[in-house]
Amino acid sequence: MQTDLNILSYYMRILKKTLRCAFTYEWSSLLDVGCGDGLFLKILSSIYRAGFLVGLDIYFNPRWIKIKKHAALTVDFVVGDALHLPFRDEAFDIAFEKDALHHVEDPLKALKEMKRVVKCGGKTWIVEANRYNPIMYIHMTLIRGHQHFSHNKFRELVGELFKRDVCIVSTESHVLPFLKNSVFALRILYTLEDLLENVRLFNMLLSYNIAVGKKPECKDT
Repeated sequence: MQTDLNILSYYMRILKKTLRCAFTYEWSSLLDVGCGDGLFLKILSSIYRAGFLVGLDIYFNPRWIKIKKHAALTVDFVVGDALHLPFRDEAFDIAFEKDALHHVEDPLKALKEMKRVVKCGGKTWIVEANRYNPIMYIHMTLIRGHQHFSHNKFRELVGELFKRDVCIVSTESHVLPFLKNSVFALRILYTLEDLLENVRLFNMLLSYNIAVGKKPECKDT
């Protein structure tokens, strides 16, 4: 399953921005909640050479089989509910979700479940499209009916769970199918996206909001 350069670069850009918030943190296990077709785990397995990756989604996807077969790391997939994660407490170093939280009935409960299955001192990575980004609002909200969080609602949601132990950044990243595999065109796109990120006026309108929340260290017993 070959990944288009445009799509790969889009994911890599978001991952890079997420890692900016992740601090220095060694990890060996990651859960992707709402993993869809498993593409993010496929990309991760090509970057990291040690670790265990698990994808969870409410529906089975046939692409999981091919990813499991060809992944460089140990990858597994599970059909399950984000509101009732079928894993024990403190099972993973990282719990990750991208554009899944706004689909669940109770986003805060889903976040609490993600935090529950993360080890003490571990991280919860949250990536959600910004409702009021002009492109996202037209394409995803008005046309496709996605109810993304606004910039302020996103901050309120993650702040309620993680209080001060959270890093929040906003970034600009898009998949533009007409660019296909043009490296030159992608460089121009990234230059424009970087310029937008550096203009404070546009911060609340950038396409993605990213949060990395840290679970407190365990107390010695």
